[in-house]
Amino acid sequence: MLTRYVERVENLARILEVQETFARDSRGRHDWGMVLAINADTARFLKRHAERTAESVLRF
Repeated sequence: MLTRYVERVENLARILEVQETFARDSRGRHDWGMVLAINADTARFLKRHAERTAESVLRF
């Protein structure tokens, strides 16, 4: 059971690394909404936070 959680953490770490390195919107800013969409967490996130910044997404 623990291995399943470790695998999920590894996958999330890869997603965050790719996001930080490659994903930018039309103005050159990071689009952190994609990380939320991949994990189907957009609705839950927006209930707690107003903006999709690196800090708020990582804390979430």
